[in-house]
Amino acid sequence: MKQAGYRDRLVELYRQSSTLDAYGSTSGNVWTKITQLWAQAVPRGSQGNTETVVAHQLYPQAKQILIIDHPDPAAAGSENVPRFGDRVDLDGRELYIEGIEEIGRRDGLRLYCKEVGDASRLGV
Repeated sequence: MKQAGYRDRLVELYRQSSTLDAYGSTSGNVWTKITQLWAQAVPRGSQGNTETVVAHQLYPQAKQILIIDHPDPAAAGSENVPRFGDRVDLDGRELYIEGIEEIGRRDGLRLYCKEVGDASRLGV
């Protein structure tokens, strides 16, 4: 049974897309807003908070679980379904989807996300 009362955070789902310039080549990758979803934010606990070293600099990594409603397959289409590598904006924090797990029989989806500090701009 769906527990909509716990899904009290409005999050935005972004997907990376490339744009074409006047010469027909890709000019860069941009994050395009796909949809807004209601989610329940569940922290992964103290074991989920780790650090990584990139280019001899230390960046924090916080892990987060988001629980959302299962998308209706008969509705808009597959472009609104979260995928691995998409980005979620939760209260101004950038979270990257590392994994997706179905809950029950289309009761919801559990998104395993990772927030990376400034290292996210480096492609980590």
